[in-house]
Amino acid sequence: MKPYAGTVIADRAFNAERRAAAQPGAASLGEYEARWEPSNPNVLTMTCRGKVRVRVRVRISNPNPNPHP
Repeated sequence: MKPYAGTVIADRAFNAERRAAAQPGAASLGEYEARWEPSNPNVLTMTCRGKVRVRVRVRISNPNPNPHP
């Protein structure tokens, strides 16, 4: 976990690297590098063996924020 602006947030890079390395036939954990910034947690870039493999941009929208009155 990383501290940010007085709060603690989950380290998305840690989780993404381990999830990728756990897949069958995947490269070893040391070959993955994920990057993200706490100020922009919706973008994560993952590299493996120096090549960009995944760039994730998360967008969440909820048209009905209170579905159960």
